Amino acid sequence: MEELKFTVTQEQREKTIDKILKLVESEFEGVEITALFTKVILQETIKTLEDRCLSATLKNLNK
Repeated sequence: MEELKFTVTQEQREKTIDKILKLVESEFEGVEITALFTKVILQETIKTLEDRCLSATLKNLNK
């Protein structure tokens, strides 16, 4: 399988981070969202993503 490489600028990263933070805030409208809460949500998101990838079959990963 060919390895794909691409470059993401710092500006693109910052825009993406801002979008993610706004999404978290909008999902819990009417509640004051703290940085700690956001950190936990993002950690759980990463763990879920890793779990889903690790539980994927090799057949699906090799497509």
